[in-house]
Amino acid sequence: MKATLTSKGQITLPKKARTQIGLQTGDKLEVHVEGNEIRLVKPTKKINWEAFHDACPPRTPDDADYGKTALEIIDDMRGGPVTPEDLAPAQLITQSDE
Repeated sequence: MKATLTSKGQITLPKKARTQIGLQTGDKLEVHVEGNEIRLVKPTKKINWEAFHDACPPRTPDDADYGKTALEIIDDMRGGPVTPEDLAPAQLITQSDE
């Protein structure tokens, strides 16, 4: 694919390239210069950890799962730990299957 540089330093990205990575009008791109190449990268969405933290208040001793590890909480939600016997044989991968 090719693009032409205008006198203002602008290019039009080919539609196939825009569609392939899901670019929309107004999207921002990161510009990386590597040697004699310019790479345009669509940045990934960043998680707002502060908002996430505010939505998940710290556990207190009054909480039923206080002091449990994440795996223990997941096991409780599942009704107990998952064992290999719980899985169908087709879902199990062993070294001999590789």
